Amino acid sequence: MVTVFGRVLLLLTAGLLLGCAGAKTEHWVTLTNPSKVDQSDALIVLTRAEIEQKTGPLNQAYIQVFQENRPLTLQFDDLDQDGSWDEAVLLYSLKAGQSVELALVK
Repeated sequence: MVTVFGRVLLLLTAGLLLGCAGAKTEHWVTLTNPSKVDQSDALIVLTRAEIEQKTGPLNQAYIQVFQENRPLTLQFDDLDQDGSWDEAVLLYSLKAGQSVELALVK
């Protein structure tokens, strides 16, 4: 049995989730393989400074990276062990001469 309080809480939670989803902003980065050789699982390193040039300050936030609405797996590295990540790393395969756009989402 759902109480009135439960219904209000459910509606409030759904509203917050929808509101948060609409607040995300995409910023774009282009990966290019300029060589004549396919790059299988190429190591892509995006420094925090490079990302913040696109997104603005991240504070302690993490980012998500998408390609055609499909989330990509990232590893965040804290190189100087100060508690904030310094780079985001992913593996991505690119054919010779291929370019792809990835969406960075705060």
